[in-house]
This record gives sequence, C-alpha cells and structure tokens, in this order.
Amino acid sequence: MKVGIIILSWNSKGFIGNCLDGLLKFETSKIYVVDNNSTDGSVDYIARDYPEVALIRSVSNLGFAAGNNVGIECALKEGCEAVFLINNDTIIDEPLVPSCVKILEDDPSVGVVGPVIVEADNPEVIQSAGGRISLWNLNFPYIKKGKRYLRSDHIEAVSYVLGAAMLIRKSVIEKNEGFDPEYYPAYVEEADFCYRAFLSGYKNMVYYGSRVRHIGSKSSGGRENAFRRMMVNRFLFGIKHLGFFRFFLASQFIVLRVMIKKLIRR
Repeated sequence: MKVGIIILSWNSKGFIGNCLDGLLKFETSKIYVVDNNSTDGSVDYIARDYPEVALIRSVSNLGFAAGNNVGIECALKEGCEAVFLINNDTIIDEPLVPSCVKILEDDPSVGVVGPVIVEADNPEVIQSAGGRISLWNLNFPYIKKGKRYLRSDHIEAVSYVLGAAMLIRKSVIEKNEGFDPEYYPAYVEEADFCYRAFLSGYKNMVYYGSRVRHIGSKSSGGRENAFRRMMVNRFLFGIKHLGFFRFFLASQFIVLRVMIKKLIRR
C-alpha cells in the first residue's frame, strides 16, 4: 500500500526538524510538508535542510483541516492509497507507518487507524489512545489520558483517532470529501471526520503496538485561544450532526462550561 506522510507546518522552525529527522530515519514513505504561510523562516529552513521533502507553500493560513486537505489531494494525485497525518511537534523514535498500514490491509472495514499518543518527555504516560464522542454534551474526551502506556498487539475501536497521528484509507477520504475547513483554524475536525467515516461504514481504531511522542499545543496560540476555539467548534459539530432538540440540550453544557470558566477567571 503506497502511503504519503503529510505534515502541516506553521511557524514551526524551532521544532519541525525533530519530527522530520525521525521520519526520514524510520520511514520510507514520501513526506509532504504543507506550509500555512509561515513568517518565521521555516519555509526556507525546510527547503534548505530537507530537500528530499515535498514542500507545498500556501499563500495564507488555511488552518488544520484545509491545510491537510491540500497535502492529501497532492498525495492521492500521486497514487497514494492512504495518507498518514502527523503533527509537526511530534518526536519520531520508532517506525510508525508499516504497523498501521498492516491493519488497513488486514481489515478493509478499518478506515482510520493511529498509534497511541504519549507524552513527549515521559513516553510511559498516555496522552491519548483515541477519543470518545459524547453527543449528549458535545464533549470529546481522550481515552486513557494519564494512564501508563503498555505496548501490546491490542487494537481498540474508538470514536475518533487523534489528528496528531492518523492513517486514513483513500476510500474514506473520497467518500467524506476530506476534513471540513469550517473547523477553522483547529480542533474537533478529526472527531468530525472520524464520525463521518463511522457513519459511512468504516471503523476507527487505535493500535497499542505503536506509539508516538507528542509535545502538543505548539501552534494553538495559548490556552485561552485553544479553549475558545474548542467551544466554538463543539457548537459547529452539534449543528452538523444533531437534530434541533438534541443540539439545544447538548449546547447548554457548553454554555455552562464557558460561564464557569469566566467566573473562575474573575
């Protein structure tokens, strides 16, 4: 199965090198870097120090969804049967793609699969083993966050695979038209994509035999911005996937959470 590895970059000069070094050491698949109009010199840095990488330059910041869609489109046009999305703030110290590809090849019903995401500085601690989608309160909690990571051959069905590292089958992308750019600039888009994959008959899985170290929040703009974006995009998910009555009830939990946060800040 031919796979394209896609990395979205935005002002990542200080850390994307670690990710690229690991991928070039452990993986053989072609790497596509989509730059979201960086201003920190990272485009010239990647072009100069990593000439083997396919560098795609955007004239504006497209956000996570649309930016990755650009890379996905390019990889599929070049004959890739699957794409592996990986965050630029990950540390790759072991092979990732082959084990995930085997899962797709062994089970045609699996549409999306990813490794366990662990803490960058403490790889024995799980950051996310996939996530759950709670439609009754529009919450998207990580599975086993903070638990100890134990490597095994276990493959677990999840509601969604974290966008920090996910392998997606070509047919899933074609059926669901990629990521929804309305989730701009980031958050909830991978949950939305995996939910649509599930509705179209595919399974989302996490493989415990593989893990990737993830720093996290390098391009979020701070906790306050991240919280605001997450709340807005939860509303968007509800509008897309819930009927009026269910959305009205679920949205009350979001409003309550925002009110509590503002009271705490005061």
